[in-house]
Amino acid sequence: MNELQDRPKILRITTVSLSLEKLLTGQLLFMDENGYEIHTASHGVFNHPNHNEVISLTRKLNPFIDIKGLLELISVIKEVKPQIVHTHTPKAGLLGMLAAKYCGVKVRMHTVGGLPLMEKGKILRNFLKIIERITYAASTHVYCNSFGLKDYIARKLYYSKKLKVVGNGTTNGINIKQFNPNAVGQEVVDWHKNELGIDKDDNVFLFVGRIVKDKGIIELVESFESINQNHSNTKLVLVGHFEEDLDPLPHHIQEAIAFNSQIINVGYQHDVRPYIALSDILIFPSYREGFPNVPLQAGAMRKALVLSDINGCNEIVKDKENGLLVPVKTRKELIEAMELLITDKDFAEKLAHNAMKSITERYEQSVVWEALLNEYNLALKK
Repeated sequence: MNELQDRPKILRITTVSLSLEKLLTGQLLFMDENGYEIHTASHGVFNHPNHNEVISLTRKLNPFIDIKGLLELISVIKEVKPQIVHTHTPKAGLLGMLAAKYCGVKVRMHTVGGLPLMEKGKILRNFLKIIERITYAASTHVYCNSFGLKDYIARKLYYSKKLKVVGNGTTNGINIKQFNPNAVGQEVVDWHKNELGIDKDDNVFLFVGRIVKDKGIIELVESFESINQNHSNTKLVLVGHFEEDLDPLPHHIQEAIAFNSQIINVGYQHDVRPYIALSDILIFPSYREGFPNVPLQAGAMRKALVLSDINGCNEIVKDKENGLLVPVKTRKELIEAMELLITDKDFAEKLAHNAMKSITERYEQSVVWEALLNEYNLALKK
C-alpha cells in the first residue's frame, strides 16, 4: 500500500450541504493536506470528490424520513470505513452519531454550534433535550463552539468530561487574508452602492444570516424603522435567505422588508464581503448562537458591532470595548445602540478598530484548524 492509501479517513457529516460549504470553508482541504482522507455526507450536492449525498437527511422532524436517513448513513459509513466520524448540526449529530456507534467507529465527534431548543415551547424543548442527550451519549467527544454554550450544556443538559471547547471557540475561525479592511476594492464598493441606491453620506446598517425570527429580525426591522424616522440617511441591508417553512416572519415584517425603500434585501450571497465593506455597522440581534461567524467576519473588516448579549456573541465582544451588547429580544436598547453609533463616529471607529484587533488575535483560522487537527491526532492515538 502507498502512503495515500494508508491515510486515516474522516467522515464529516452535516444536515445540509450549505453547512459544509459555509461552516467549514477551507478546513476540509487543510485536514486533507495534513494526513487525513476526507469524506463528506449531507443532504444536497457538495463540490468535494468524496461527497456522499444522503437524500433523507433533512432539518424537519419526521420519524419515517429520519429512519431512512439513519439507514442511509449506516450504508455510507460501511462503505467509507472511516476511523473518525465528525458531525455538525442537530439532525446530522443525532443520526450520524447513532450510525457511527452502530457501525463500531471508535472515534465519534460531534460539534455543537447552537441549540434550537432554547427558543422552543416546553413540550418540544423537552423532546429536543432528549435528542441532544442521545447524541452526546453516542459520541466519544462533544465539542462546544463557545464557552458559554459548554456551560449551558453542562448545567442543563449533559454533564460529562466529553465536553470541550477547541481553542478559544468558533467552528472554523476567521481567514484574515479574505476578511480584512482591504479585502474589497473601493471601485467594487462604489459599484455595489450605486446598484443598491446607497448614497455616499448614508449610514448603512448590515445584517447577514438567515432572515428568520430566531435571528432577531423582528426587533431589527422595527428598531431600524424607528431610527429611520429621525435619521433619513440610514439604510438597512439584509443578506440571507428566508425560511418560510421552518421559521416564518410575521406578515408586517415581511411587508416592511418588501416595501420600505430604506430596507434593502439582497438575498443569499455566496460572497458577503462586498456587503460588509459597504456597510458601517453590523447588527446581529440573534436569540441564540453557538459561536457566530458573521461578527468575526465583519469585525475583521473593521466594522462596528452591535450583538445580542448571548452565548458566543458575548465572547467576541466586550461591551463598550470592541462593540456593543444589547439584551436579547429588546427594541429600546437596540435603538439606543444604533443611534449612538451613527451619531458618535469617533466612538464607532474606536469600537471597530478594537474589534478587528481582538478578533485577528484570538480567532485566526490557522490556529483553530491546528487545534482541531491536534484533537484528531490525539483521539487516534488512544
